[in-house]
Amino acid sequence: MNRTGKLHLGATTLAAALIAPIGFAQVFVDEQFNYADQAALDANWTLSTNSVLTLDSSAGNALNPGTGTNPNIWAGSTFTLDPSDAAPVRFTADLISDGTVNSVTTVGLRTGANPLFEMGMYRLFDNVLNPDGSTSPGTGSGIGVRTINVGSDLPGQDWVKMGEYYTGSARFEATFGESSVTTRIDLGIDGTWDFTYTETGTTPMGNFSELRVHAPVAGTAGNGAIVDNIRVEVVPEPSTFALLGLGGLLFAALRRRTA
Repeated sequence: MNRTGKLHLGATTLAAALIAPIGFAQVFVDEQFNYADQAALDANWTLSTNSVLTLDSSAGNALNPGTGTNPNIWAGSTFTLDPSDAAPVRFTADLISDGTVNSVTTVGLRTGANPLFEMGMYRLFDNVLNPDGSTSPGTGSGIGVRTINVGSDLPGQDWVKMGEYYTGSARFEATFGESSVTTRIDLGIDGTWDFTYTETGTTPMGNFSELRVHAPVAGTAGNGAIVDNIRVEVVPEPSTFALLGLGGLLFAALRRRTA
């Protein structure tokens, strides 16, 4: 996929776009942690030396203890994703928390040090989300997002607190356009987005090639979180499919003329 969001499709795929549903997405990671044992999980992750993802095979998820600074890096597939407004990148993950203050676990996308994106639980934010959707410099611990070379350049290390620590499950979702990202959090995973934050910049953010589960700093009297249902996908806008459908019709017409 290039900067304009065009999809490189063969003739057969182009014709098939005529019947592709509007919600069609190209999935690059669908990690549900449904492994038979720890060794099977290890085969798909390059694990940290001090904060290893530990499989709970009965529940189909993994625990990040939140006690170290090194990341666990996805190795089950390779990807390089360059978000565009025509073909946004959507990134989702579920974090199950015991509510302990100062817990630290984030899921993130990045390429080296730049761009860098992570969302989840953290113990020290630089900015806070206001009720009107703006941000202000401020401190605190809880849940939120970090954006470096993604959207605007915020004070500190680009951490934005969106809410307080919670107990139970929450779904974190980020949707990236060419120069913006919208992050949402659904506490309880009940279909209601409790927090939404959009950050928009003026320049393209570049590509993502690395998926991480991370404890950005060692927790202070805190814990980690259970991680589940990590998904990375490209979700073309409906107008993209309309163009593909038109291309498919033209392709079919040309085949009839040359038959």
